[in-house]
Amino acid sequence: MLNIAIIEDNPVHMEHLQNLLPDVIDETFTVSSFSSCSAFTKTLEEESGQFDIAFMDIELGEESGIHAAESAVKICPGLQIIYISQYLDYISSVYETKHLYFIYKPELDKYLKQAVDKAISVIHDLKSQVLEVSWNKEKFRILEKDIMYLERMLRTTVIYTPAKSYRSSSKISDLLPKLKDTFVQCQQSFVVNLNFVSSFQAKQLYLTNGKEIPISRRYRNSVMQELNRFFSI
Repeated sequence: MLNIAIIEDNPVHMEHLQNLLPDVIDETFTVSSFSSCSAFTKTLEEESGQFDIAFMDIELGEESGIHAAESAVKICPGLQIIYISQYLDYISSVYETKHLYFIYKPELDKYLKQAVDKAISVIHDLKSQVLEVSWNKEKFRILEKDIMYLERMLRTTVIYTPAKSYRSSSKISDLLPKLKDTFVQCQQSFVVNLNFVSSFQAKQLYLTNGKEIPISRRYRNSVMQELNRFFSI
């Protein structure tokens, strides 16, 4: 099931988008509506990873949908942002943040299906990227997009997601090759998903949940190269 959020302060535009969605989505979905960016962000913080797609109006009174989207993807990296606006002046501004699509509201009927199909394709791809681990004869399949970081503790590797943590006897050196290139080793005992990095310094990574991860001298150059590559995309 797809979980969709609509952040729109115009009731007429909100209703129009809600009415169009059943015609362009073939699978089951739920829609949650927000009239402000702050209400949407608060919900994301309380229930991290709840939404798959967010239709984000750019101008919501004194609030900026672009700033809200920037915060949202830090909380929920797998969230697909589709900007909607009645002002074409924002076409350049939206590229300040990661997003999937921009739709000019007068052309919503024309481009909505194309945007939604692209989002669903990305979502299905993300959901197919799974790390399989076992612990005490129990097997777990963890979505890679949900993994914040891995930490090796003695003979156990702990895999942290926003919702819970998992344990595995596999070494980090065995798990890292199974993960995509957004995962980098920054210390002998730590591997971090760059999607969850909010800021960094030469010796430290700061994650979106406030966790601080050390960068050792051995890995410093490679980590900085990957950070520069990732944040310049």
